Amino acid sequence: MREKTLKIKGMCVPGLFIWLHGFFQGRITKTATVDEETGWISSSYITSKRKLFNELSAKRVKKLEQELKAVRVESFNLLLKESELRKKLKKNFVEIDSECSDIDKKRTIRSFQEQRVEDKKAYQEVIKRLGEIHSKIKSSELNAREELKATASAIQSMFSIYGQGMLYRLGPVQDKMIPPLDYDRSFELYIDTHKAETEQFCYLLKGVYDYEKCEDKSENDC
Repeated sequence: MREKTLKIKGMCVPGLFIWLHGFFQGRITKTATVDEETGWISSSYITSKRKLFNELSAKRVKKLEQELKAVRVESFNLLLKESELRKKLKKNFVEIDSECSDIDKKRTIRSFQEQRVEDKKAYQEVIKRLGEIHSKIKSSELNAREELKATASAIQSMFSIYGQGMLYRLGPVQDKMIPPLDYDRSFELYIDTHKAETEQFCYLLKGVYDYEKCEDKSENDC
């Protein structure tokens, strides 16, 4: 199955035309060279494609931000709710006025127990939804990375064909001569922006996991 790539101008150009473009700039106009410092093939064609990739990568990350904006807001609110419910569930007793009648005491205890059941149910629903949101975020981030990775690979294949024509070779160009396309750089700002949020998310989910283990063992033992 073919991997999904970003839509970049020139991606569907036949390899023969790319080869001829490289041959023309490398052998006719002499505008394509091998950079002495990096050892990479270099030309206006290479530069324009790298620039375009960087621009579209940035747009793809912005699209990712928009895709996850609603669920991030939802997760923030759910994390607050989770914290409130956890505090309520940690209290496993109810204070009763000693002057209350036995009937009032039983009514108070029953009300507390019923509320606790409702809180546990609400807590489980919050945790379930947080898990779904966590999976959604990770899945969307992975899809974006895979698209950028596939696009970078496709463009570098174009560079290889271009390099064959430029150097007038029938065989493949050495990998070390192909300029890299660093799609990870597009995620740096995204990662920094959500670093604190991600750390808090992971910390709280770990706390949830520990709490769940504690509940399974026994409230009295924890």
